Amino acid sequence: MISAITIDLTITTAFFIFLFLKKQKINPKLIGIVFILLIVIARSVIPNDQQFTLQLIIEYVIPIVELSIFTFVIFKIIKARKSFLSLESGDFQRKLEKVLFEIFNNQLGAKLASSELSMFYYTIFKWKKNEGYSYHKNSGILTVIITLLIVAIAEIAIMHIILIKYAPLFAWILFWISLYSIIQVIALGKAIYLRRIYTDNNQLYLHYGWLMSTDIQLKNIEAIESIELKNIEEKEAFVFLGLIKDTEDKGVLITTQESVNVSKMFTKKKTNQIFVPIDEAEKLVAEINYTNCRLNYYLSVFLGMPTTSFHRPFSAYVLMVWFLFNSRLVMYFSRNRKSTNLTRKPNGDL
Repeated sequence: MISAITIDLTITTAFFIFLFLKKQKINPKLIGIVFILLIVIARSVIPNDQQFTLQLIIEYVIPIVELSIFTFVIFKIIKARKSFLSLESGDFQRKLEKVLFEIFNNQLGAKLASSELSMFYYTIFKWKKNEGYSYHKNSGILTVIITLLIVAIAEIAIMHIILIKYAPLFAWILFWISLYSIIQVIALGKAIYLRRIYTDNNQLYLHYGWLMSTDIQLKNIEAIESIELKNIEEKEAFVFLGLIKDTEDKGVLITTQESVNVSKMFTKKKTNQIFVPIDEAEKLVAEINYTNCRLNYYLSVFLGMPTTSFHRPFSAYVLMVWFLFNSRLVMYFSRNRKSTNLTRKPNGDL
C-alpha cells in the first residue's frame, strides 16, 4: 500500500505534471526539478520506517535525473557559447540576450537573465571602453552614483554592527541584500562609463548602462535633432532613455516612422520619440545624416544649412527646386544661342 502511494506521489504525479506542462506550452524540461521536489515532499510525508520504495527511487532514479539535468545544462552551455561567438554585431548584453532567447524561447526570461549576468560582467570582467558615443561627460549621473555608493557602504557598515548584537540572522540577511544592491549600482556606473552608443550595419544601438536599450534601423528614422532637454515642449510624448532628468542636459531627440520598443529592466514601452542623453550630439546627428541620406547631408553643407538636424522630406524639396532652377537656366541659354545663330551670316560675320 505504501509502495503504491510512494509511486503515485513521485513518478505518477511527475508524469501528469509533464503532460500538463506540455499542453500549456510551458517548457517540459522543468519536470526534472519538479520530480526532485516531489521526492522531497514524499520524504517528509511518508513515515521513516516505510520508505523502502522511496529509498529505491532515490538510489536508482534520482542519479539518472541528476545526470540528465547535468548533461542538458552542459549541452546548453556549449550551444550558447557557439551561438554567442557566431554573432558578429551587438555588444555583450545584446548578444547574450539573443542567445538565451534562442535556447529557452522566453523573451522575459532571456531579458532578466541577460540583465543579471551583464551586471556581474560589468562589475568584474569589463574594464575596456567600447567604441562609440559616450553619454556621461555632460551628465551628473556618475556623481550621483558615487555619492550613493559612499552613503550606502557607510550605512550598511553601521547597521550591520548595530544589528549583529541583537538579531544576527536578520543582520546577515540585510548585509547580503545590501551587498547585492551595491553590486548593481557599481555595475550600472561602469556600464554607463564603458558601454557606448554606436551605429553598425545600418542600425542605431541605444542604451543607458545595462538597464535600458533599444535598436533603431536608420531607415526608420524620420527626424533627428540635437536639442536640450529643457527645450522640448511638455506636450510632446517621448521616452527618456535615462534615469534622472535633472542630471541630463543635452542630447538628441529621435522621431521614428514606425514605433520601436524601448526595453527597461522589467518593462517594455512602444514609442515614436526618444530623447537620448549624449555628449557629442551634433556628431551623431551628422553621422546619421551622412549614412542614412547622403544627399541631405551634402545639400545642407552646400547651401550652408545646419547639419545638426535631419528631416527626410528635405532632400525632395531641395532637389525639386534645384531641377526647376536648372531647367530655367537651360531654357534661357538655349534660346539665346538659337537667336545668336539666326543672326549670323553664312561666312560667319555678323
